[in-house]
Amino acid sequence: MSWIILYMMYLIIMIVVYRSLSRRVTEDYAGMLLYYFILSAAFPIVGLLASLLLEGLNKKRKTIDWFEEYENYMQQKVVNYADIRRQAAADENLIPFLSGLGLDKNKLQKQLIMELSELDITGQGFFLERAIRHHNTETAHYAAVSMNSLKDRFQKNIEMLRSQCRNESKPYLELITVYRSFLQSGFLNGSQKEELRKECKGFIDEAIALFPKETILLYYRGEQALHEQNYEDAAGYFQLLVKLNPASSSGYEGLIETFYEQGNWPAVYNMIRKASKHNIEFPYKFEQIIDRMGNNR
Repeated sequence: MSWIILYMMYLIIMIVVYRSLSRRVTEDYAGMLLYYFILSAAFPIVGLLASLLLEGLNKKRKTIDWFEEYENYMQQKVVNYADIRRQAAADENLIPFLSGLGLDKNKLQKQLIMELSELDITGQGFFLERAIRHHNTETAHYAAVSMNSLKDRFQKNIEMLRSQCRNESKPYLELITVYRSFLQSGFLNGSQKEELRKECKGFIDEAIALFPKETILLYYRGEQALHEQNYEDAAGYFQLLVKLNPASSSGYEGLIETFYEQGNWPAVYNMIRKASKHNIEFPYKFEQIIDRMGNNR
């Protein structure tokens, strides 16, 4: 009689656990849980141990599959539709610019070049280069003058902000933002970009020495170290960023990218699991990976 009572208690516990877990997982995984429940109910203790063993093997298989899918995802350079949507407003302004270059209307082309110069978008230099190579010499000259004017504006902003850098973080942050925008502008060739990157790095280091807990500076410095393939320093900056601001995705993103470039898959896996447990919100390129990790827990 006591065995029957124990079995009934065991069965009730199994039902409660099954119903609780089945509400939190996908439909496919709920079916797997039902199989475990039936096995555990039909063969008490032995069935439960067998279910735990099967679940462990299933998780191991999923982990291997996830690594392979993540590597394929990174190698195939999946189109980032979310980023495309975010840039749609700027792209709408670029469509008439590119179309206008194909027309034989010099006045319209000047107007489009002027409008492009006023936009705050990445890669302005690429589009102005298209205009500089235009067959109409007047359009090409106007585009070249506009590009030189924009480059001068960047350089003057940098000089002005450098003179203001003293004991406050704001001028440093504004200066580094201008440096980053200039680097992404498309106005510089390879050697010019590297020279400017070194200048920017120097001011980031100077700012970190003055404001060691300014998290955005740590991210920028980690980004620089990652660009230089100095993975140890990059990981150090990103880990400190996670420690100082655990609710932000920036440190986790930097660590994931650092470990990925090193081919350190266990570290990538562990970092994504850690981030998912803290409900970190990631940009699109990480979203699918985080969702997959959520189904593997």
